[in-house]
Amino acid sequence: MERMRKLFSGHSLAMINKVRMYLKVVTWSDLVSADGTHYDRNIIQGILGREHPSPSSSRYRWPTIPTPTTAEKHLWTNSLCLAFDISISSRDVPNRRPVWTKEAVQYARWQLNPSKGVIYEHKGFSSWYKWIRIQPSG
Repeated sequence: MERMRKLFSGHSLAMINKVRMYLKVVTWSDLVSADGTHYDRNIIQGILGREHPSPSSSRYRWPTIPTPTTAEKHLWTNSLCLAFDISISSRDVPNRRPVWTKEAVQYARWQLNPSKGVIYEHKGFSSWYKWIRIQPSG
């Protein structure tokens, strides 16, 4: 959420940070579906009750944050739209993906291989579990 610091300061930045902490958002991946194709509309609008659990929600010990005001939620939404070029009318993420840094990969617990239909779960220092989609019978 470094982009916010470049665009906002003072009281506005504090309001944005309150909503961010209430929603437990740290990275771009906390704003989108697991496959990165759709924005989570609730998160974008500052509403807790995710369609998809945030990767960061269980990674950190979060403080209890009071429910943001309507004004704080509006500022949150507008700041995300400005910082990430998000359209409220569309949930689709444009065909651009953030670059995975070495640090991000180090902490990633899940990896998706869409061409093979496989999800890998990181289970330890160098151990991965392979999840394969089972086709329903019938």
